[in-house]
Amino acid sequence: MIQLDRALHDTSAHLARRILTRGLRNLAAIIEKEFHSDEFAHVACPDFSITLRQRRMVLGLPIGSYINFSRHLFFPIELDVNSCGVHLIRPHERLDEKDLRDRLATVRRRLDGKELRVGNVILKWNFSRRNHFISVCYDSVGEQFILVHAGGETQLFDWQMLNNRFSVKQIEVDDRRIPYIVGKDAVEYSNIAAAENQLFRVRHLTIFEEIFGSHFDLVYADLHFGMISQGEILMGCSKLRVGSLFPILTRPFEQIVIAKVLRPADDRVLDVSGGYALVPHGLGMTVPTGIVDIVADPSDNECVYVIHESGRRMLTDTLEYAGISYRQVSVLPEMASRGDFEIVSTLEPRLCFKL
Repeated sequence: MIQLDRALHDTSAHLARRILTRGLRNLAAIIEKEFHSDEFAHVACPDFSITLRQRRMVLGLPIGSYINFSRHLFFPIELDVNSCGVHLIRPHERLDEKDLRDRLATVRRRLDGKELRVGNVILKWNFSRRNHFISVCYDSVGEQFILVHAGGETQLFDWQMLNNRFSVKQIEVDDRRIPYIVGKDAVEYSNIAAAENQLFRVRHLTIFEEIFGSHFDLVYADLHFGMISQGEILMGCSKLRVGSLFPILTRPFEQIVIAKVLRPADDRVLDVSGGYALVPHGLGMTVPTGIVDIVADPSDNECVYVIHESGRRMLTDTLEYAGISYRQVSVLPEMASRGDFEIVSTLEPRLCFKL
């Protein structure tokens, strides 16, 4: 196993490392059982922290990381990959706030009315969940940009569909059963993920054309969540070409940082050679002081126990109730010192739509 740790050294990252030890044991156990091998890679990027996604937490794989087990045809279905990313748009003509709001409202009504489709997929409005938003920003010379952070349309979170469609196997690790698929099922899952990645891109272009017509340039468009090839998975980070520019997301009301991808300081990771590097997509998350662990409820895959150093516990089906928030912008210099990127400029937000 190749493991690289470029994460911060704060409470959230330390808790994520503790949880990761369980995730790595789970992956290693499946790979050893099915393939008699120990070959896979994990990278903790600078924004490494805990995830709000229950099943990923139960499996033991936090966000802000990259996983590669592409040499083996299997997939642990609790990983719950999905297509999520960022688009940065430069309108050809500067839009005033009222005009943009009216355009967004019109498109939202059409989406709510199930009027927009890609093939047979009915598109939905999804620009507000958790850290998803649309932000109107300006650079240092006053040029206008629209940043869109959103997910796609997915069936990969449909637990019943997965169990009905695939021959799900299980392995017991640390007194807990881990579900996974292998062989042709894993290939089919990868094909579904690839189709959803493509749908993610097409759906957003479809929506942008409804909003802006053809009068915009797509400055940046890429995923930071999803399976980008068989067994190669982004979990809150981006795999980008060296020299390219990319936005680092803060919170909806804060600066958007533009950074440049640098040549990797360590190229031991599988399939991240050839002019690519792994970079963070955001700041990652904090946890309240005193939380020391998050563990699965053995009787319910949808719930976890949040454990405080005092011994108190909270059983929850969503970690949004645990007091988790986003890191402050002040962590960016330290993140840059640990990652393969440098900060080159910022975009100042003027108005954020989170509807």
